[in-house]
Amino acid sequence: MARRFRKKHLERDVARRRIEHLFEVARRRVREGETEWARRAVDLARRVAMRYQTGLPTHLRDQVCPGCKGPLVPGRTARVRVEGGKKSTTCLECGTVRRRPYRKEQLERRKARETSRSGRTVPVVRRDEDLVVEEGTA
Repeated sequence: MARRFRKKHLERDVARRRIEHLFEVARRRVREGETEWARRAVDLARRVAMRYQTGLPTHLRDQVCPGCKGPLVPGRTARVRVEGGKKSTTCLECGTVRRRPYRKEQLERRKARETSRSGRTVPVVRRDEDLVVEEGTA
């Protein structure tokens, strides 16, 4: 009997939908006060991601505590503070703190890096006199 061909891209699409659904379940369970069920849903989502080699999407990865692997829901299982251009997320279960640069600063740094690589800044100036078209050529 021949081996069946697996359509990995279809499997991964289904896996991504399952992961999204499991995170929704986890958020709902945290709101209801059932943190153990929420932790189980996050664990299942991580296992699905590993099984189908997709990894967690970035927006969901930020919702998992790096210490205890539990769900981070601001106000329920996590405390979020913004100061000094950093966003600090503290897990209320284990106390792990995750610090991330604030988005505005990230963009400013990226622009600064691009200008330092080229060695000079090139301002884009558009003048009407530079765009003069001679009659009869257009």
